[in-house]
Amino acid sequence: MTQIQEVRNKLIGSWSLISSRTELYDSPDVEPSILYTIGKDALGIIMFSPDGYVSTQLMRPGAIKWKTNNLLDGTAEELADATRHFLAYAGTFDVEARGDETLIYISVDLCSFPNWLGDRQERVVRLEGEVLKLTPPSFIMQVGSQFERQQLSRASS
Repeated sequence: MTQIQEVRNKLIGSWSLISSRTELYDSPDVEPSILYTIGKDALGIIMFSPDGYVSTQLMRPGAIKWKTNNLLDGTAEELADATRHFLAYAGTFDVEARGDETLIYISVDLCSFPNWLGDRQERVVRLEGEVLKLTPPSFIMQVGSQFERQQLSRASS
């Protein structure tokens, strides 16, 4: 079994979000600013299936309750607030090697953020026991850059 096949097999299953943060690089000589765009108490799950599909749901707790239980009858304010508190996307995934890094590519077929539809998301995969770390690929830091870093643990039922 190749390293890629081994990583792919280890990804299969459900992963619960431990943390998600965005690093903002304003200067090459200064440590990045850290933002928790979906909150320090964010919730989430990523599921990888054996047939190559992935589904991700991320939620920032605290969305306002709607005045109605009808999903189609939310006010503009309720809909906007719900969008700020939840991100979901799904598609297919591939695992590849590039140099010393193992990369996962997610082809986004469905997404609550329409700008990602059709995108091919790229992340470095690091598996440390039952912890999955997803980070951007190695890069030459540019002023004004921002990078999302997520850490997940294998979910148990």
